[in-house]
Amino acid sequence: NKRWRIDIVNLFVETNTGAISNVGDLTGSGDTLENLANTAGKNNHVRIQTVIPAYYSPRFLSEHNSFAVGLIHSTQMDLDLRRNLSAEPNVFSDIGPAVTWSRKFLKEKRLAVGVTARYAYRVATRQTFSTIDYIRGDSFDSIKDIAGEGSHIDFDLGARHNLAWKPKGWEFQGAFAVNNVMGGKYKKGGLDLIDGDQPAPLAQPRTFNTGIQGQKDGFLGFSSGLFAFEIQDIGNNSGGSLFRTIHIGGELEIKDTIFLRGGINQGYFTAGIGFDLPVLKLDLATPVWALAPGLV
Repeated sequence: NKRWRIDIVNLFVETNTGAISNVGDLTGSGDTLENLANTAGKNNHVRIQTVIPAYYSPRFLSEHNSFAVGLIHSTQMDLDLRRNLSAEPNVFSDIGPAVTWSRKFLKEKRLAVGVTARYAYRVATRQTFSTIDYIRGDSFDSIKDIAGEGSHIDFDLGARHNLAWKPKGWEFQGAFAVNNVMGGKYKKGGLDLIDGDQPAPLAQPRTFNTGIQGQKDGFLGFSSGLFAFEIQDIGNNSGGSLFRTIHIGGELEIKDTIFLRGGINQGYFTAGIGFDLPVLKLDLATPVWALAPGLV
């Protein structure tokens, strides 16, 4: 955040085409199980996040310090019903405050390090429901029958460095971050809003992230061009492919308003476009193979 600001309400909404196409079945009247069965084979993803309120200061007490504080509430649903009618609902809701402080060092403030301290209370569903659960008569009448709750205090650490070397007008920046320094373990107790018998939500493991980007103003006739390489979620990919941690992409900016994007996300080609408007920021993304199947 390069400018001082106060957010009264900052709303973020994210969804995919599966959830949009299935919205009638997910919210419609009639038999719940029959409606859910109509969505088999498609993942339904919805995320809603609000920051109410928040305060940001790029110069806090001195020009070398930055500070931010806000109350964050986030609810995310990934509902995947397989064709054998076993469901993997990943639904969780978090709420809690976050406080960030950072300090800049070196000539031209090329190095910055920061820390975010946060408290989070989470309600999350258990991992899998199958037809056996229905046959044996498991209850799904209330949230305490299907979800667990817990809370924790954790920290994120990060640093970025702007390289002094600027070949042909390109500016390079490297970054490194550690999320969930304390291990992200949720413990029951504290709020106990649902008072259920399900175990506490799964821990969010400590993860490491690093990357580098290059940016140049006036690139190829655009306002600017940006290219980046990132490795994310190291420590949260046990037994998975290395490609799941790699992100490579580029962005072309048109007058600080329109952004054309393309790259490779976890091994898949992607493309997108973004609009940065005065009161709304809109980002659209799709796998390239969905646009042109013959290319893959």
